[in-house]
Amino acid sequence: MDQIEILTTNAQVAELAGLLVSETTIAFDLEADSMHNYQEKVCLLQVSTLQRTVLIDPLTATDLSPLRPVLADPAIRKIFHAADYDLRSLKRDFDLSVNGLFDTMICAQLLGEDRIGLADLLRKYFSVELDKKFQKADWSQRPLPAEMVRYAAEDTRHLHRLVALFEERLVDLGRMSWATEEFSLMEQVRFAEPEGPICIRFKGAGILTRRELGVLEKLMQWREQEGARLNRPVYMVLGNKPLMDLAQRMPTSSGPLRGINGLSPRLIERYGRTLVAAVR
Repeated sequence: MDQIEILTTNAQVAELAGLLVSETTIAFDLEADSMHNYQEKVCLLQVSTLQRTVLIDPLTATDLSPLRPVLADPAIRKIFHAADYDLRSLKRDFDLSVNGLFDTMICAQLLGEDRIGLADLLRKYFSVELDKKFQKADWSQRPLPAEMVRYAAEDTRHLHRLVALFEERLVDLGRMSWATEEFSLMEQVRFAEPEGPICIRFKGAGILTRRELGVLEKLMQWREQEGARLNRPVYMVLGNKPLMDLAQRMPTSSGPLRGINGLSPRLIERYGRTLVAAVR
């Protein structure tokens, strides 16, 4: 594989945007750090035309506004795979909206593919292997290891070929209009700040009593605050299962904490008093 270009300045992004306006089809993807930091953010954008693949580092090239006209132009097809999260993230982090969407995962679903992940599709149709371990990698680290850079470039490099294959099959089956309708709906997705108690979004909370829900809410509020303080995803502070057990058992001292699965001696030493106080 040739050396992969990474754009690290605003001037480079502006220059790229000037070139992209003349394209008819562009493939996009992004990588974020949701598995490694409390407040997730986009850490890398991948852009592939038929001739060229480049990566954009938004941690250093922070002004992506030159891309706004390109992404908003419905005459330029924008290829994504599983666009939902990407479109929400682009709007949240950079106020970028996408028109002219073509989502290859939606196509795979309409075509009845057994496996709709990009790695599975590229392996099936093009014998391309993507290492799934990088899906959960820390994309905020710098410099990015060469193998992660290669993985990122491969994510968009083959999407043009996948579109050609899927679009022909959708037309043959008379389902292209279905796909187009789904693309239009997907273009409207946005992140929405959750409202109300956070415990109502907790899986399994429906079986809890009102008192237990109140305890769970206090525990989740504490976990959010601790995650923000440590800049860690909340699951790395304390998992959901011990939170549920705490809400149901409501221990009044640190002794019973040792019987809760997922609470290690280290966690009990560190947070035991806080957790007991939260359930009182």
